[in-house]
Amino acid sequence: MIEPARPGDQERLPLFHDDGMFAASRDAKLALAWACWDDLDAADRERVRRLDVTRPDDVVATFRDDPVRLRLGAEGFARKIAEYRGARDRWTAAFGPLEYVDLRFPDRIYLKSAVEEE
Repeated sequence: MIEPARPGDQERLPLFHDDGMFAASRDAKLALAWACWDDLDAADRERVRRLDVTRPDDVVATFRDDPVRLRLGAEGFARKIAEYRGARDRWTAAFGPLEYVDLRFPDRIYLKSAVEEE
């Protein structure tokens, strides 16, 4: 049963996002978002703030407890999130605060440092 969200629900429910408001490739994008959601364990599901599926081949995840955006691609979502968590402190120590981590590729990871405000 689908019902309207209650006040405060948006703080605990994840958001499936598409810059185009799901006007194009709606089914494919929703399938990708649900595939990511289904791959996560209960703890990660609680942490998810937003799954951005603007690109139908790339989930970009953000979490309630971490401002870094994770580009996860179209598969292996939980494994990539675990890989990020395992390396996050080392990467932050080496490169400073991060804006995003791109985990889409099997043989490399791209990091973008956050721009620090002065």
